[in-house]
Amino acid sequence: MLDLDLHTVVVLNAVGMILMGLGLLVAVRDYLGKIPGVKRWTAATLLQALVWTLYFFRGTMPDMLLGGIGSCIIGLVAALYYHALVEFTGQPRPVRWAYGLAGLNAMLVGWFVLVVPHIGWRIVVMSLIGGTLLGASGLLLLRSRESRNASAVTTASVFVACSAVMLVRALYYLSTHMPADRSALASNPAQGIAFLMFFVAGIVLTFGFVLMCNERHSEENRRLALVAEHTSAAVLIGGPDHRLEWVNSAFTRLTGYTPAEVIGRQPGDLLRGPDTDPVVVARIHAAVAQNRSADEEQLHYRKDGTPYWVRSRIDVVLDGNGKPSRYVGVHTDITERKQAEAEIVRLNAELEQRVQSRTAQLENANRELEAFSYSVAHDLRTPLSSIDGFSHLLEPMVTAEQGKHYLARIRAGAKHMGELTQALLSLSRITRSSLRWENLNLTEITHTVLASLRERDPDRGVAVTVKPDMRMVADPHLLFQVMDNLIGNAWKFTARCDAAHIEVGCEDGSEKEAVYFVRDNGAGFDMAHAARLFGPFERLHTPGDYAGTGIGLATVHRIIARHGGRVWAESAPEAGATFRFTLGMPPA
Repeated sequence: MLDLDLHTVVVLNAVGMILMGLGLLVAVRDYLGKIPGVKRWTAATLLQALVWTLYFFRGTMPDMLLGGIGSCIIGLVAALYYHALVEFTGQPRPVRWAYGLAGLNAMLVGWFVLVVPHIGWRIVVMSLIGGTLLGASGLLLLRSRESRNASAVTTASVFVACSAVMLVRALYYLSTHMPADRSALASNPAQGIAFLMFFVAGIVLTFGFVLMCNERHSEENRRLALVAEHTSAAVLIGGPDHRLEWVNSAFTRLTGYTPAEVIGRQPGDLLRGPDTDPVVVARIHAAVAQNRSADEEQLHYRKDGTPYWVRSRIDVVLDGNGKPSRYVGVHTDITERKQAEAEIVRLNAELEQRVQSRTAQLENANRELEAFSYSVAHDLRTPLSSIDGFSHLLEPMVTAEQGKHYLARIRAGAKHMGELTQALLSLSRITRSSLRWENLNLTEITHTVLASLRERDPDRGVAVTVKPDMRMVADPHLLFQVMDNLIGNAWKFTARCDAAHIEVGCEDGSEKEAVYFVRDNGAGFDMAHAARLFGPFERLHTPGDYAGTGIGLATVHRIIARHGGRVWAESAPEAGATFRFTLGMPPA
């Protein structure tokens, strides 16, 4: 019974493996590049079909050479099976040894074909090496996590059975007188069992691997479905016609629609409503039409008509031809975030309204206060002049020294009060007057101020450095007051320096704007008190040390603020001071 017609078995093997190879290509075409090992398994199956196809070329080339080529390919096929299973199972196993054995098989087969022609030994070498590789493949699959699947156990069992048959075949030849010629290929029990086993194994291995791929794909689908079903976001899957094929339970919770109510319908017909932004819808359609992903926020409506906000992420799944096969949408409920944003906008608008109202109240109060200050300062000038005038008339009438001292104190107080009222009037005029924006030469203004100071104090020897041709756009009268106050302060606070020096210049700021400065090496001040520096009547030095009303820097600050700029100072006690200021852009 074992003395089979080998010609019939070979023909069956050839036809069967060719059909199996083509069938495998069709069955796993969707898994190529997705499931590891598919490419190598397919290559092994096609090479195995090639081995049996070589049988039809008998007569066109020597049988010895034809058999040698087939034996070499079988060794490579066994190595490819092993490598494919290493990739498929994900086990970190080396594969070089398998290809090393395949190479050794090719070398020995070549020796027994070309150098020492011997068909018997060629069969033994191919059977031993091929059986070893097939057995290793079966054991690898049985020890992997795939062994819990029946298809994997069946496939592994076929590998082990093929390995056993090939090893028995080798032992059979070794235990008999091995002919070197074609008589070694004559029908015998080992040959019959081997050829029949290879025919059955080809079919079982092909179907077994397809089933393993299907189970792997089904397992991945189950995992994805598990994730999609238990995610908090609504997941929608649509077909090429954009009609829904599947939705998860989160979709039902979010929209109120059951799967039966939405399957076969387009989501836009169900979820969009009167306030859905058509511009957003158009952007989504444009992206999907170009096979691009879309990510937009839009207003949807539930089954009961209540609106809610979602962030829609829509991805296009392409088939092997680059055409859309599925559309996957993920809708994340962002209603609470949108409500919070709307609340923030409302609060900001309310806050802005309150700020505007409070600002208007403060501006009105400031105007009233400035008007009151101007009125008081103006009305005080007449009685102060009277006090000073009558005190002057009394001086000749008073002969006692104590009386003269009192009159001098009265006149000094009246004079100081007059200076303060004049300063208040000047400060009020700055706020009340309108700005005249003109092109100015700050260098010329600086020299004018310095000339006035030298005329009032000709005995002072002050070294002055002024940057030439400094240009700006500002109110000429007010900028003259700024420079008069800043340079006047520098002149005053360097009075006790042996080598007084004042520098007026311009430099680029951090935002490339022009920064003007007045620097001196005078008395300076402690930066801890810098916050008081620009307040009206604030003084960081006693009147006995340096004269003044304390209104000059307040005037500077108000003028610079009216020009849309800022002013600040840097100093240290006995290390001089630097006052810097910028100006805003003139109105268009």
